[in-house]
Amino acid sequence: MKKQASVWGATKGEDGQPTDEYGFGVLVYGIAMGGDDYIARYLDRKLEEVTRHMESVTKPTAGEHTQTLWAFIYYCFTQETQYWAQNVPPRLSGPFLRKFDEILVKTTATCFGVSPDTLYGDTLAAKRLRLPTRMTGCGVRDMTDVMHAAFLGAWAPAMRALTDKIGLNGIHTPGFLHDHMQELAGPAAPIGADDDLRHLAAKGSHL
Repeated sequence: MKKQASVWGATKGEDGQPTDEYGFGVLVYGIAMGGDDYIARYLDRKLEEVTRHMESVTKPTAGEHTQTLWAFIYYCFTQETQYWAQNVPPRLSGPFLRKFDEILVKTTATCFGVSPDTLYGDTLAAKRLRLPTRMTGCGVRDMTDVMHAAFLGAWAPAMRALTDKIGLNGIHTPGFLHDHMQELAGPAAPIGADDDLRHLAAKGSHL
C-alpha cells in the first residue's frame, strides 16, 4: 500500500519555525486520510491542479475549437473529481466539489459563448445542463448533488470485503475487519466475539 506521511515540521510559519497548521495524515492511493485540516488542505491543492489543467485546455480551444472543448468538458473535465467524491466523506468533500462545480460551469459557459449567469439564470438551460445525456441533457452533473450517492456507491461493495459473510451453505467467512473490531470500537467499548459493525455505535465507538 502506497502511503505518504505528513510529518510535523514540514510546513514552516512566517518565523521559519515548524508548524502543524494543516494537521496530520497520510495519503493512501491518492486519498487523504487523517485530520479534517489535512484533508481540506490536500483537496485545495488538488483543486488548484484541476483548475490549471482545465485552463490549459480552455484557453487555446475557446472560440475557435468549441467542439473540441466540449469533448474535453464532457469526457474529461466532468470526471476530474469523481475519485474523491467516491472516496472522501461528503462532509469533507462538499466544499471542494462546490468550488469545482463553479469552475466547471464557468468553463462550460465559455464553451457556449455565454456567461455563467446566463446558464444559471435560464431555468430551462440550467436543468438541461444538469440532466444526464440519456435524458437529453448535457451531462454536466452538479457534484454536490451526487456526492452522497457516489460515496455510498463506492462504499457498498467495499463493505462486502470488510464485514463477515455467511454463505447459503451456512459457512461463516470472516471479513477484513473481523480481527480489528476492538481497535475500531476503542478501549471504552469492549465487544464480544460475535459483535459486528452494527454494535459499535451503540457501545460508544469512536469510529
